[in-house]
Amino acid sequence: MKLRHPSALLGALLALLAACSDSPTATGAASPATPGAPRRYTNGTNICSNQAVPAGYVIISGSLVTSCPNWAPGTMNRYLIGIPGSQEVVCSNSPVPSPYVLIAVGNNTNCPNWTATAQNTKTIRTPVSPMNVCSNSPLPSGYVITSASNNSNCANWTATAQNQYSIKIPGSQEVVCSNSPVPSNYVLIAVGNNSNCPNWSATAQNTKTIRTPVSPMNVCSNSPIPAGYVITSASNNPNCANWTATAQNQYSIKIPGTTEVVCSISPIPSGYVVIASGNSTSCPNWTATSQNTRTIQR
Repeated sequence: MKLRHPSALLGALLALLAACSDSPTATGAASPATPGAPRRYTNGTNICSNQAVPAGYVIISGSLVTSCPNWAPGTMNRYLIGIPGSQEVVCSNSPVPSPYVLIAVGNNTNCPNWTATAQNTKTIRTPVSPMNVCSNSPLPSGYVITSASNNSNCANWTATAQNQYSIKIPGSQEVVCSNSPVPSNYVLIAVGNNSNCPNWSATAQNTKTIRTPVSPMNVCSNSPIPAGYVITSASNNPNCANWTATAQNQYSIKIPGTTEVVCSISPIPSGYVVIASGNSTSCPNWTATSQNTRTIQR
């Protein structure tokens, strides 16, 4: 039998040691599982707990090592971090990368701040439409809140808590909860009342109806004004917020023509200049001597 050259044996031993080292996982390769939960993360590596977590990474678990600062028995001064998969259980002190959402909390001895009753983990995942998320979850851009419910797997649970939200990408017109963001290029056309949304009472205005804009149309006075639109008049609508018998709580908006008379509170679209001012009872802030309109021209 032919014996291998000593240098070859040394090379093989060094390669084996390198494979067993604590170096980051190769790009695209799955990291070994931490006990307690299935893992889908990639690019696993260890950092000391006093280091910033890089953008897009999450904290998978913690450990105690003498090679990192702030070593003390019972503490976790090193973090295993990685790029999360489509769904991941992470430590509660982990950042949540955009556009991930939070769908549950839990308990794991491998994460910092553990006690028998602590909620020291959170489950995050990439969003789908529609879906349920915990009420303290970040909301992905373009999504709205359509209702609230109760989930013992989310933080701040009590028997009556609305600690879970149903979210979705809205259609051309959608009734959403009043605490919902209004996505870009949507306008607000009404408010309402629904016990399935937070802050309900018999008289609460805890919903809002949003829709994509058309020209011309009426919107509530607290609505965002879409880019390129102007306000041409104001009126009264009991279906909009801040209604009183004399309130001008609704605006008429449109895409302006070459020359347009608009209310003085109106935005001026790019490419237009003001060529005159005037007075109209149909615009807010009218008095007999006020200049509450502007004539714009492209």
